[in-house]
Amino acid sequence: TTFLFAIIPTSLLYNLQYPPALNNMAHMYQKGYGVKKDYKKAVAYLQKAAKLKDNVAQFNLGMAYQKGKGVERSIDKALHWYKKAGKNGNVTAKVIYGKIIAKQKKNIEK
Repeated sequence: TTFLFAIIPTSLLYNLQYPPALNNMAHMYQKGYGVKKDYKKAVAYLQKAAKLKDNVAQFNLGMAYQKGKGVERSIDKALHWYKKAGKNGNVTAKVIYGKIIAKQKKNIEK
């Protein structure tokens, strides 16, 4: 099904507002599968899906902000998206959120 989404025009995907399709397109741009690798375009798809409360997209936005891929690196924004993803059921996002907070707390205590 991933390749099915690859042949649907970008404008149609935006109109469909179907998070799995938007996530697939983001993944294709992140990896360069069938398209030129473009992290900024990947983030645009993730933002669209994240606004639809898709916890996978929210998690992936957290990763993008944590790593600075397609966006300016920002731990605060990464935490924002990990927290949203966690509230929407993404267990991995909860774990990463907790680890970052614990590390920040540990650094403050030093």
